[in-house]
Amino acid sequence: MKQFFILCAVLILSVNSQAQNKTKQVYAFSLEECVTFAKNNNVQVKNSLLAIEAQIQTNREIGAAAFPTIGTNAGVNDFIKIPTSLLPAQIFGGAAGTYIPVQFGTKYNANYGINFQQLLFDGQVFVALKARASSLEWQKKNAALTEEAIKTNIYKIYYQLSASKTQLNILDANIERLSKLAHDAEVMYKNGFAEKLDVDKVSVQLNNLQTEKLKANNSVAIGFMGLKMLMGMPVNDSLALTEVIDEKSLDKDILVENDFQYGVRKDFQYLSETKKLTEFNVKRNLIFLKGVVGLILP
Repeated sequence: MKQFFILCAVLILSVNSQAQNKTKQVYAFSLEECVTFAKNNNVQVKNSLLAIEAQIQTNREIGAAAFPTIGTNAGVNDFIKIPTSLLPAQIFGGAAGTYIPVQFGTKYNANYGINFQQLLFDGQVFVALKARASSLEWQKKNAALTEEAIKTNIYKIYYQLSASKTQLNILDANIERLSKLAHDAEVMYKNGFAEKLDVDKVSVQLNNLQTEKLKANNSVAIGFMGLKMLMGMPVNDSLALTEVIDEKSLDKDILVENDFQYGVRKDFQYLSETKKLTEFNVKRNLIFLKGVVGLILP
């Protein structure tokens, strides 16, 4: 029995280790690879793409409201027991005061109908038909704006993490230098060539640098966590950065002042489509108010 329990424990541990190895992934991404991964896995980007598909189906529904519709209906009734009525027997030459049971109707009854409907005029529907293209374009601009915002945030975090590597290297070099200086000061103090105050100063500087390194490491860990969440990557996965970002690599997407145009900005395009939809909404509300006033004041 003891060997059986040991064997079960070994099997459970092996299964858990295999499950962890399958679930945990290791990635080494450049900046553009991070952006591509975010486009395919970020929740906000996925929702914006689903909103486009939903708008396409909504446009089809609006278009269907203006088309003629034809409907049919059919039915069959089977009267298991035909209703029975009592009639005076005197009508059929019988004795007065007596009644004869009579059944009226048929056992089976069938019916069939067809109807045709056509929307002749509805101002709100016609406005909705005109607004279909703008509504779909608005969803597309929203998706493009969402992708651009995600890309911008990834650029910022990637640049900060890339700069943090340099900062950590500088801190390590300073800590190594001060460690040697602290050792030399301690030796000089023991031999009477330095004061205790000099040793304490170097020790305080070394402790401050070690504290700064701890803060920098915590900031890097938080930055990687935020980058993975922004990319839509599971937090248990491992991510390494393979590219060093400098100022030159960040200049390629910056608009030059002389060539600047508002029309190329995603946020401006999104707001332009929002303005068009607002104008359509105003027209729809005016048509509705006219209809209400017409009913109140004939």
